[in-house]
Formats: sequence, structure tokens, C-alpha cells
Amino acid sequence: SAGVGIAVKNSLNILSHQIINNRLMYVVLDLHVLVCLYAPNDINLRALFFQEVTSLVLELKSKFTEHFFIVAGDFNTSLDSADQLNKRSYTNNSPDKIALRNLMAKLELVDAWRNLNQEKISFTFSNKSSASRIDLFL
Repeated sequence: SAGVGIAVKNSLNILSHQIINNRLMYVVLDLHVLVCLYAPNDINLRALFFQEVTSLVLELKSKFTEHFFIVAGDFNTSLDSADQLNKRSYTNNSPDKIALRNLMAKLELVDAWRNLNQEKISFTFSNKSSASRIDLFL
């Protein structure tokens, strides 16, 4: 199952909002568009999801041209081998990573945490055999 949510202060003016398939939610405020997502676990579905997110956010950007966009959530993939404990299992050119990098390029987004912490190693997901930073703030 999936689910997303965005909490905002009551005094903020919400111009628009929508939840799509319990995997993506956006909220349009006076100056910002906040997008929260929960990407699928399957690599091919995830690649398709990132392509759909790119299209949606490009459409929103055409409507809200003066707004700042923030895309955050559980991307279920890491962007860089530094964000994965098991470096040998990291694949740089998998379909989902290509689609995510394309999303970031087309939407002019950067990995804010990685930009501020270029040498730091930290993970947002771990189990007995692996750890990775899959929760991103772009």
C-alpha cells in the first residue's frame, strides 16, 4: 500500500491541492508548490512513475510560473553510490535512475541534502543486509 501527505500551517493560503493514486500529492500555496511522492518499489514502475511526475510538475510549472517548487518523499532509489551501503549492488544507469535524473534536469531541481553534505554518508532506509538514502528533498 502507499500513502502521502503534506502538513501546512492553518494560516497558509492553499490555492489548490490534489492526491493522485495515493502516491503523489501536491499543494499549491501563494509562493510555493509542494509535491510529496512515494515511488513504487518495482524498478520499471518507478521509472514510469518518475516520467509521469515530470509531466505533471511541468504542467504545474506552466500554470504557476512565479512559484518555487519542492519535490520530496520516498523515491525508493538512491542517486549516487555514496548513498548506498552496498556499493557493489549500485547500478548507475538503471531505468529509474535515468528517469529520476531526467526529472531533476527538466524541472531544474537538485538534491538539496547532498549539495549541503557532499562528503557525508547517511541513510534513510536500512534493514539487516542494506542501507540507502532513498528519501530525498529536491
